[in-house]
Amino acid sequence: MANPNNLLRPALLNLPVPPSPPQIPNQEAQAQPNEDIEIRIARICAQQCRNIVQSMINPNADLSFGSDQGIEERYRNNLGELDKIPDIVRSLRDFSGNPAEFNSWKKSVDRVLQIYSSIVGTPKYYGILSVIRNKIIGNADIALESYNTPLNWHCMVKCLSMHYADKRDLGTLEYQMTSLIQGRNSIQHFYQEVYSHLSLILNKIGSMEMGKESLRLLTQTYRDKALDTFIRGLNGDLSRLLGIREPADLPQALHLCLKLENQNYRTEYANNYQGHRQRNLPPSQPSKRTPNIPNIMPFYPELSFQNPNLYNRPINNVPNGYNRPTNSPQQNAFNNNRFLTLIETF
Repeated sequence: MANPNNLLRPALLNLPVPPSPPQIPNQEAQAQPNEDIEIRIARICAQQCRNIVQSMINPNADLSFGSDQGIEERYRNNLGELDKIPDIVRSLRDFSGNPAEFNSWKKSVDRVLQIYSSIVGTPKYYGILSVIRNKIIGNADIALESYNTPLNWHCMVKCLSMHYADKRDLGTLEYQMTSLIQGRNSIQHFYQEVYSHLSLILNKIGSMEMGKESLRLLTQTYRDKALDTFIRGLNGDLSRLLGIREPADLPQALHLCLKLENQNYRTEYANNYQGHRQRNLPPSQPSKRTPNIPNIMPFYPELSFQNPNLYNRPINNVPNGYNRPTNSPQQNAFNNNRFLTLIETF
């Protein structure tokens, strides 16, 4: 029977749908981009491998590699800006080749050039770079001229760093810093040693090429290590007391340490002064012992102001009593006569 409405029968709806044939990738279309990438990699290797090999054989060969900072063609008509050198550039100090001053001098120049990085290629930037080059004098100037260093800040910094920067790597500087202790040094001297090593580490990190976030994290890590070294290396109870206070950085740790040291000094001085006073007191006098005399007559102070003749008067007319004999003139004459009679008898 014919199907005039061209309807699908229910039996046909349950038939499985045949899978579509797999698509064959176009190998020629994929091969073309791969060949382009390989060609580009080969060109880059051909250009850079030679420089890499030369730098490994002779690290100082690329010190003169580069070109002078020039003035772009579009700014050729504005040469009047060469004389408009900012005062901040003129006030930069000279660098004569002192290794202790290299890091701070380099930072000062980097800050100035970062401000004027937007005018690279202009006559004004060329004048700024020329003034900075003239600030390099003495042995540092001889080092740049010996390598024929161009007027390029990157090349100049690389040459000066090879001569005057610290040659120790980051691991060595970290080991030397973490092994510091106070010993017999004062707190201020120990603090200066830790801070000097931290400055060398931060300068070494600043010369590395890394992102800002990585630089910030690495800087904070070494600041914490320097703080731990300072607290751990102190003598006596200062290390334990500072650990309780938990200072945030090295300057705060030094402030708390000096405060605790002054307090301990006042305490020791007070204790020593009190002990010295007790040792210098005069010895206590022993109490006078009264001799054990029996039948001692008491002393009456009120009688000491009376007339002593009051007790030597004869006591007469004592009723029912005995009249005390007195030394009258008659008795004295009798006694004298008796004494003479006895003498004559003998």
